[in-house]
Amino acid sequence: MYETGSTNKACEMLGISTQSTVSSNISALEKQLNVKLFKAHPRGMTPTSDAIELYNKIKQSFDTIFFTEKDFGEFNENSSSTIRIACTTNFTGYYLAKYIVQHSKVYKNTQFEVFKTRIDEAITMLKKHEVDFIIGLPLIDNEFDVLPLGEFASIFFASASFAFQHNITSVITRECFQKLPFIAIRKFAEYKNAIVTVDSFDMTFQMVRNDLGIGCCFRKYLDINHKEESIVQFNVEGITLPLYPLNCFYYKKFLRKAALAFIKKLSSESVYISE
Repeated sequence: MYETGSTNKACEMLGISTQSTVSSNISALEKQLNVKLFKAHPRGMTPTSDAIELYNKIKQSFDTIFFTEKDFGEFNENSSSTIRIACTTNFTGYYLAKYIVQHSKVYKNTQFEVFKTRIDEAITMLKKHEVDFIIGLPLIDNEFDVLPLGEFASIFFASASFAFQHNITSVITRECFQKLPFIAIRKFAEYKNAIVTVDSFDMTFQMVRNDLGIGCCFRKYLDINHKEESIVQFNVEGITLPLYPLNCFYYKKFLRKAALAFIKKLSSESVYISE
């Protein structure tokens, strides 16, 4: 009921045909605990503060039981399992490809489901255990276990037409840079010439492609996703862009054996790319 928000949906999830069964069980629990757990409203049921507290206390225990049962004796070379991964950038999918191929050669019955999604959606999926882990750039949410996978060099870039109009070459001065409109990834928003801040390389590239200004991202993103585009890459004298870390985010205590084996493969071949 807490997760679905309605008696009807709770019945569907539990495979129960009558709503009265769910309602009577909730009533019995409320009587036993001497608290009110849900309030009815036109769109369903809203949990009370007591319900929220109770849910948070017992959820971990139920999750542990669920994953122990699911994972017990699951994983060896001949077993069948599915590894679900959320990727927060196009590059992460490319990065994973070779490891998925290598892993599948050893564990032939392992299947992979890779979801390209926004960071907030990826976090929700991991919290609901809909994916085993997230591969992406650093997250604001710090409740997950983190495995560093690598760091990638970043570069300034502009469309060829914009570069031609503003005399941008392979290296420009800081004075020249400060006169250019800058599409900044949020972590670089301290630059005074940033006209807008964004959260993704995809948004940056779309704005740069439309000649709204210059941007920055890691080189591999441009090489993989936009190598056919007319793009000018350049550096700025006196400015050293930081490396972009690529991390794996997961819940260690809920990580299934199949996913753990794959993460160990990733961690054993962590790369730090500076080119």
